[in-house]
Amino acid sequence: MEAGNRAVEGEQWYDFYPWEEWLASEADRVLLVDIGRSKGHDLARFKEKKNPAGRLILQDLSEVIQDIQAPLAQGIEAQGYSMFDPQPIRGAKAYYMRTVLHDWPDKQALQALQRIREAMADDSVLLINENSVPVTGVSRFNASVDLIMTTVLSSLQRTEKQWLSLLERAQFNVIKLALTYPLAMGDFGPPVPIPETEVIGLASSSLTDPEEVSVLVTGFGPFKTNLVNASYLIASSLPESLDLPSAKPSGSGPTSRRISIHVHPSPIPVAYSTVRTTIPTILEDYAKSHGGRRPDIVLHMGIAATRSYYSIETKAHRDSYHLSDIKGRIGYEDGEKVWREQQLPPVLQAGPAADSTDVVRKVLHPQPPNDDFLNTWKSFVSPGADVRISEDAGRYLCEFIFYTSLAQAFQQGQHRNVVFFHVPGSCADEDIERGTDIAAGLIKALTVVKHDIGFYRIRICVEFPVGKDSDAFRQLPSNPETSSNTNPDSIPNHIGNIAL
Repeated sequence: MEAGNRAVEGEQWYDFYPWEEWLASEADRVLLVDIGRSKGHDLARFKEKKNPAGRLILQDLSEVIQDIQAPLAQGIEAQGYSMFDPQPIRGAKAYYMRTVLHDWPDKQALQALQRIREAMADDSVLLINENSVPVTGVSRFNASVDLIMTTVLSSLQRTEKQWLSLLERAQFNVIKLALTYPLAMGDFGPPVPIPETEVIGLASSSLTDPEEVSVLVTGFGPFKTNLVNASYLIASSLPESLDLPSAKPSGSGPTSRRISIHVHPSPIPVAYSTVRTTIPTILEDYAKSHGGRRPDIVLHMGIAATRSYYSIETKAHRDSYHLSDIKGRIGYEDGEKVWREQQLPPVLQAGPAADSTDVVRKVLHPQPPNDDFLNTWKSFVSPGADVRISEDAGRYLCEFIFYTSLAQAFQQGQHRNVVFFHVPGSCADEDIERGTDIAAGLIKALTVVKHDIGFYRIRICVEFPVGKDSDAFRQLPSNPETSSNTNPDSIPNHIGNIAL
């Protein structure tokens, strides 16, 4: 059961970082200050799964904190704060920053780091969870994100050496560095050693440069007062294909990736029994007409009439579908009862096949969308488009079809490359056009995170200050299988594994 849950939910930093040992502290002391993490999803998961002793503080701009609607878990406190101001929480055991500093050029990043250092006690640590790019062989995704960061924020995607240099200038001493690998849409799991021969093979593998990505799209039909369903109007308005520009230099390979979009030719009836029997048939028919190949991505669409924004859902539940469908039936007989008999998990998310162990495919596993994915999605839509990540799919047919698709992949031992996209209910021409553009951007973002590799997550634990004899850089070993030289200039730029 533990292995199954890990496969479904993915692993977080606290699953492999020895926080109980390294962050041991008094119960009344602030254990961790999470800086710039919006509505506190990371802290909430940490509290729920590990229940640490000590206070947990969430910090973000006052307007962001005021926008939090759901009550925070007991033991988590929210505080309005700009990271460029003096840090009000002094002497916390740990300060945590995830995907924050990459938004800022070195000058501002240094200022933020200095504000933290000024507040730290002798035994405090700073935990940084960020992307790091290799010096050579940069993926299309990283190249495009680097350009976006440069043009929009005057920032950059830093290399490992640039991160270490930044921290040294801020007078921090790096005491632990762990490189881990991307699991596509979600957070990154524990370090996975990849032999050098495997890395060389990946460089030219068709997995990293597929000629075409296939996407199967469905939309719903009318129900209740919704005589026309905007989700199917948007789905049927999508083009048959999209081209995703490549960051490869001219002459080094294809300059674009083709995305083939197959929209199911009729709207899905809003009925539990129909969904449960139709989805397997749709996937079988797709495979038959595509030489036995399953779609790379399955994208279901539905409306959320009470929402004015566009959202991608993170999870689907097995139980409690109590709202009646167009046949007047609830979802127990055609869903919960059957799924319980099949001993399916109460919650399913996008994720890898439970028995998948091969190294190469570890970098291509789907995972639930997170803030990093949201930023990628935003880069493909018009500025100001209101796109969000949702954790509540509604316990109606939208969530039901999501669970149905996830469950089928789960039972068949397939990767759960399934996504649910909620759109507003308006059928006005301008709203359908806007929704189509946002859906196309979502498909591009899904394609990027599913297929591009060549970047990894860098996790850094630092203490201060850097002493004359600490020589933090030389404490970082390179991959022992490839080199014994510990000079930072010789750290391998291929995908490697460094963990102290």
